[in-house]
Amino acid sequence: MGYDFWLPALAISVAFGLSAPASASDVVLDPNQKWVANFGDNSCKLIRSFGDEQTPTVLVLEQYAPSESFTWTVAGPYVAQTRFSRDVTVQWGPFFDPYEQKFQDATLGTIGKAFMGRNWVSPDHLVPSTSKDALRSLDKPELASGYEPVLGQINEAEAAGVEYVSFTQKNRLHLVLRLSDLAPAIATLNKCTRDLAAEWGFDESYADRLTSTPIWSNVSDVARRIQEKYPARALSRGAQANFKVRIIVGTDGRPERCDWINETKADDFEMGRTPCDIVMEDAEFEPAIDQEDRPIRSIYQSTIRYRIP
Repeated sequence: MGYDFWLPALAISVAFGLSAPASASDVVLDPNQKWVANFGDNSCKLIRSFGDEQTPTVLVLEQYAPSESFTWTVAGPYVAQTRFSRDVTVQWGPFFDPYEQKFQDATLGTIGKAFMGRNWVSPDHLVPSTSKDALRSLDKPELASGYEPVLGQINEAEAAGVEYVSFTQKNRLHLVLRLSDLAPAIATLNKCTRDLAAEWGFDESYADRLTSTPIWSNVSDVARRIQEKYPARALSRGAQANFKVRIIVGTDGRPERCDWINETKADDFEMGRTPCDIVMEDAEFEPAIDQEDRPIRSIYQSTIRYRIP
């Protein structure tokens, strides 16, 4: 499944609609194009450009499976002015409260330096569905991860309350992107990920039949094997990256399929054998259970972060 198309035009707020007033020092950017939907074999993306068309600021919303969780990326000339070692205050307003976050130094193609984050709120506010010890930090260089529930969807009613996203760093940045009516775009993103899941054999009734999610029973052993394979070129250059791993777990608790996705589009992370090769060889799960207490196929999704202190 791979295609691009334009979403129907969404209303653009030009002179009103922001609940948070802008000050004289704010950089407030309106969209310069419609939302672009980029739906591939492994992910669903919404892309929109803001401000000057020659030096745009770009916002990307992305998912890899049906989920309440999503990844966002913002890049452009104003982002390039920030210091990545300092906190940035983020707000998807006015519906959600602001929160502070430090960002890994990332890039978005030719656009340049980028922030990457997850969801509308601080990661500290997200309560995992499984134990926080499901994947632990390992010896340096560090590889850390966590389980991300799938087969949900982004709340479209909450998206309807998001009129802008703002990024603030003291003395350097106060960038506001006017988002207008976001809910129709999120509805399209939700449909795309449901279509992806249908291709993997999970219909729309699946979530209602699922009573427990898969548990990765030997995750520490597999994680240590992955850790040993930190790409040499990336390690020598001090390169860091985020990867998405998506595993289809069979009724016998064995992985049927594993997809390894370079979330940060990082260079220097070429691998002869990816962690998915290790997952397919060694990973063992307690399978998900349906309403009749029977094992059922499931999707396990996680973000793996390669870090060098």
